[in-house]
Amino acid sequence: MKVFIEKGIDNTSMEDLAKALGKTKSYFYFYFRSKEDLIISIFRYLKERALEEMEERLQGIEDPAERLEVWVREHFRQVRENPDFLRFVYSFVFSSMARRMDLIRNLNKRDRYFGLIQEIIEEGQREGKFVEGDAEAISYAIRGLIYGAMRYLFEGDGGIDRFQDVEDTVANLILRGILRRGG
Repeated sequence: MKVFIEKGIDNTSMEDLAKALGKTKSYFYFYFRSKEDLIISIFRYLKERALEEMEERLQGIEDPAERLEVWVREHFRQVRENPDFLRFVYSFVFSSMARRMDLIRNLNKRDRYFGLIQEIIEEGQREGKFVEGDAEAISYAIRGLIYGAMRYLFEGDGGIDRFQDVEDTVANLILRGILRRGG
């Protein structure tokens, strides 16, 4: 991931990766058919790990508002503890390779990690605790708010030292914006 982050997805060659690990290009080609195959494997591995951690944190929490807050804060925790993951994701998402592969749209269709937030919203709506509306649109809006905040922290003037303040602001905005009055 560090090589991809430093050089960018599009500018990183298999030779660059092999050199960074003290291996040969043929080493990578033994395990992966292409750079795209390697990136997909990294992306899936990281997302599966994040999903396992998220599901573990949500286990046993019944209240949808509490589940939503745990989901938001867990997302921030994962990024805070592994900032290279977010840098890798951004590097990939904005690469020409991602556009060529149309991978983001295809991964989002089967994305259990982000499907959890939609399930939480639908549950909160059924229980009358969350505002009515298109649960999928709300989940995308929440994701956009979180990614915007992450981008602010890593690329803007937010500074990583303000991580907790930004996390609290986003969590409060999401929770106060989605809860029904008196809910």
